[in-house]
Amino acid sequence: MITPQAFLTRIEDLTYQNDHTGARILIAQYYKMTDMVEAYEAVEALNRFFGHVPVHLSQTRQNLDNILFDSIRREHGPAVVRTLRKAL
Repeated sequence: MITPQAFLTRIEDLTYQNDHTGARILIAQYYKMTDMVEAYEAVEALNRFFGHVPVHLSQTRQNLDNILFDSIRREHGPAVVRTLRKAL
């Protein structure tokens, strides 16, 4: 497993590269949330299909974000979520 700092740096790097969904996939993988990984991978597949993130897909990703971060907040606390969101 990677160190927490390396994990946050990788999230920042993906975000800088405009791979916002990839950053979320990494977060879901890190916290072993298999269903969320699959959901974000579906969003990524649609992103590739359309060539961009249409409004409806962005809204879907926001809904997934709520599920992802609520789950992390319950398990690890709000400070972890704040740190992750800052890295995004």
